[in-house]
Amino acid sequence: MPDLHYMELNLMQIFDVLRKAELTRLAVTLEDQPYLVPLHYQLEVSQGETLIHIVIPNQGHLADILQVSGLVCLEMELAGCAWLDTVILEGLARVHPHEELEVLGVSILVTEMTGRRFFQPTS
Repeated sequence: MPDLHYMELNLMQIFDVLRKAELTRLAVTLEDQPYLVPLHYQLEVSQGETLIHIVIPNQGHLADILQVSGLVCLEMELAGCAWLDTVILEGLARVHPHEELEVLGVSILVTEMTGRRFFQPTS
């Protein structure tokens, strides 16, 4: 099996992934139990802050966890022909109930971000 190599992404490349990726995987934990959910998201960059917005049902395991713990981790991917860019974000979630729609709006303030491009080297 060929070796897989990687290089760190710079901030511009990380934001390129955030703008182009269509899904995120949101990871949370409660009482040492992990929970991972794929979601669509919206990116907002304003006044030097990076926010990720998601909408979830107002009932269920994820809603219960976010009401207790706001610490989250997100992962986004963008694939090319010979590479895969992966971005990992850490942040703090704030929940905004929308009673009439029976959903929760969630705004995640990104506190840490990192990214890598994985590829197989050419001979």
